[in-house]
Amino acid sequence: MTPLPPAEELSKYTETVMAAGRGWQVADVLCRCGPGDPPAEERHSHVSVAAVLSGSFSYRSDKGRAFLAPGSFLLGNVEQCYCCGHAHDTGDRCVAFQCGPEFVEEIAADLPGIKRIAFTTHRLAAHPFLVPTLARIARFTRVGHEEDAEALAVDTVSLALCACHDTDEAPVRAQDESRVAAAIDRINHAPDAGISLSDLAADAQIGRHHFLRVFRRVTGVTPYAYLMSRRLMAAADALFDDDARILDIALDAGFSDLSDFTRRFRAAFGMPPARYRAQRTRRKML
Repeated sequence: MTPLPPAEELSKYTETVMAAGRGWQVADVLCRCGPGDPPAEERHSHVSVAAVLSGSFSYRSDKGRAFLAPGSFLLGNVEQCYCCGHAHDTGDRCVAFQCGPEFVEEIAADLPGIKRIAFTTHRLAAHPFLVPTLARIARFTRVGHEEDAEALAVDTVSLALCACHDTDEAPVRAQDESRVAAAIDRINHAPDAGISLSDLAADAQIGRHHFLRVFRRVTGVTPYAYLMSRRLMAAADALFDDDARILDIALDAGFSDLSDFTRRFRAAFGMPPARYRAQRTRRKML
């Protein structure tokens, strides 16, 4: 994403290219801005699909306003101007897949039903179906090899192209965003805790039905779906440790028992946790 902020703000914004190839690159983007900093006005120099790994922020473009939380994806069209702000949190970390239009067109040509490469929305909500891709991206930031990066870039852009054409973003109000940001922060700090809809609504000082509608409008998913995505992400990350028992991983992540964890993990990843771990272990040995 370019241009960079002014020189006096560079210490609050870093962008490190981790891998690159013909028509694409992957960048680790860190922002340390907070509520006391003015919103940053920028422009996408590439087609961008950025996975939000930590932190939350507001994003505004010609398509309106969106709230980005961990587990969601930010979608940007080339030459699109936008504005980012951190009214509710300090800092964020994203992994951005920045691609040329030709790279995206090549991928779109192989996807049935995709007629255009311009994203119709600027966010994919933090839904559990995104967790497998998020887990791959998070692992890549730690132990990824450049030969894996191109396939990851292709898969991530493909996911974004398919998913964004099925979304219908509702308008977001700043007051609703503030309420949901507090709930997101509580979930992110303790996804393993037994947090109920009643608890979150009470914190927001509104009724449960009203809070549910507000949360879904701001994030694109229900509080429960967001909580499940955070638990699955924590479990997938923990499975990278070959010494941890799968039962302990399930319970530590907040699942009630091993069967419930296995069922939900299989639904999200297409395989049971043990096979997922075995595949990761084989890749580490290559």
